[in-house]
Amino acid sequence: MDTKINNKIDLNYEASSVRSHDNNAKVTLITTEGAKVPPQAQVIISTLVKAGKAKEYTLTIKQLVGDDATGKNSALLENDLRTVQSPQKIFSYYKGQLEDKGYIKIS
Repeated sequence: MDTKINNKIDLNYEASSVRSHDNNAKVTLITTEGAKVPPQAQVIISTLVKAGKAKEYTLTIKQLVGDDATGKNSALLENDLRTVQSPQKIFSYYKGQLEDKGYIKIS
């Protein structure tokens, strides 16, 4: 095998988790304009709207999804998210779509 090719391959390479954020990352609402998204994604947007201008339409991921897998203290559940899945799963599923469409920013 050609050693030049081998020098360009990291044999210890591992895939990173895509768009992973810790629970202290901030989720900021950018726009609601044209927000034609599924109902559960609408609850995410609505929850950030309710966070209000005083909080710059921003909550941490932990504030959105709660303290644990049950969603304890979740702003999404307080804002009438109806699901059998956890708020964390719902947010994880929709966050990429909401970011890609320009509705939210996670920093």
